[in-house]
Formats: sequence, structure tokens, C-alpha cells
Amino acid sequence: MHTLSFSIPNAHVEHFTDGMESGATAVTARLDEHAAKQEIIAYFEIPPDRAEIAARLALLANLAGIPVPPTHYTDVPPTDWLEHVYRGLHPLRLGRFYVYGSHSHEQLPAASIPIQVDAATAFGSGHHATTAACLIALSDMAPAIAPHRMLDLGCGSGILAIGMAKLFRRKILALDIDAEAARVTALNARLNQCGSYIHAAAGGSDCPLLHRGAPYDLIMANILARPLTLMAHQLCHTLTPNGTIILSGLLTKQETFVANAYVQHGLRLVKSIRREEWSALVMKR
Repeated sequence: MHTLSFSIPNAHVEHFTDGMESGATAVTARLDEHAAKQEIIAYFEIPPDRAEIAARLALLANLAGIPVPPTHYTDVPPTDWLEHVYRGLHPLRLGRFYVYGSHSHEQLPAASIPIQVDAATAFGSGHHATTAACLIALSDMAPAIAPHRMLDLGCGSGILAIGMAKLFRRKILALDIDAEAARVTALNARLNQCGSYIHAAAGGSDCPLLHRGAPYDLIMANILARPLTLMAHQLCHTLTPNGTIILSGLLTKQETFVANAYVQHGLRLVKSIRREEWSALVMKR
């Protein structure tokens, strides 16, 4: 793998990333809202033509009306990235749950609820603060509820649906707008002996499957703050009179913004679970 990096003013990030995509395997920007410039990194499977790159950057800079940025080339040695990622994913105790990968050989803790999930093509290994907060919230509230119908919206790897299935042994609908996430969820459900409880499908808050399965006693939605507020009416409408919603994917500073959208539809905030700068909100009728 070979990389090219350079820094440009914030206003021109999209212009340069779009302009560098042709010929590159991937182009990313390391965004820092507090910085005046952002670093653009282009990745190449084979060594790039430096003369062609220089000409392209000169054209992009001329169109943007800025000087041509200095460039830095790096050759990245071959790496087994999957093994590299796995080494960094240690098992986690999250409430009653014990989340681990297939690479882990540690003995399962007594009285824990094991969930085996590997980092793969869908979000949700348990190591991100939002997923961890959701599992802790789910573990904390489980003794006080007995849901019959459940929904995991934005299921990713299926880790939250698996947690619900292992706690309550009831049917769960797991939806994600990414069909690959639905496939991974089904695979992980079978791996965790929960396949008979979890129905995974591609779809969002307007999915016919979601509305056919309503109302739900428990809804989990680990998405992002803005989409959560936009779908507040739909989700609250599909919740049973004594139902519970766990919302995550939001920063702690966004708690009030998201919670208020659901309060307007008759819900109340029971508690918030905070990890790092992220939160999970537990809300009930």
C-alpha cells in the first residue's frame, strides 16, 4: 500500500478529495473542527505516478485559487489488518454481558452472558462507547422489564439484538439500511445460538416490516443524534403504553436535544449512561 498526504484549507476539503478520487484506491480526510487546515490522505494499491499526481494537484490548486500544497509519500509495509485489529479488541465486561471475539481464548466469566462478535463489515464490536453504553443500559434495566416484542433499529453487527435475545428469549426484529449489516446480524445471531429469535432485514424506520411488527415493548436505536430526532414520532408511535426505548449514537452534549424530541411524544427520560463523550438514553412512557 502507498499513501500520498497533503494539507489544505478547510473550505477546499471536498474539492480536493473529489479531485483525487480518480486513480486512487481510497481518499480520506482527517477532520479537526478546531484546525484551519485538514490533512488529505490518498491510498494506492500500486505506486502512483508522481508526475501525474503533481499535475492534478496543480490543477486543483489553480481552480481553488490557492498555492499547490506540499506532498508527502509513504510506502506502507504489507500488514494483516484483520489480525492487527483483532489484537486490539480485548474482551469486555459490560454489565452482565461479556463481549469477546473469536480470537479470544480467555475463559468465560461465571454468571456472565457471553456475546461473540468479531470486527467485520458491520458496526458493533462492543468497543465503541455507544455500543458499550447500550449494552450497559440494557443489562441495568433488564430485571425491571419483560418485553415480548422488540426492535433493534440500525442493528449493525447485531450485537444489541443478540443481547436482547439472550436476556429475554423473545422475538426481535433487527433492521439496518445497509443490507450487509442485516447479513452480518443473521450470521452473528446463528453463531450465538440466537438465530431462532432474531429476524434481520434491510430497512429503516419506514420499513413495512417495522410497522407490521408493532407495537414494541423495547426498542433500541444506536444511530446518530439527528436521525434519532427525525424519527421520534415514528418510533414513539410504535411503542407500547409501558414500552422502553434506548437511544444512542449521540454525544453527551446532544442529550437534551434528542431527549426533548421524545418528550414531546409522551416519553420521559429515566436515565442516561455515559461513556467517554457518548451517551445512551433510557426513555419510557
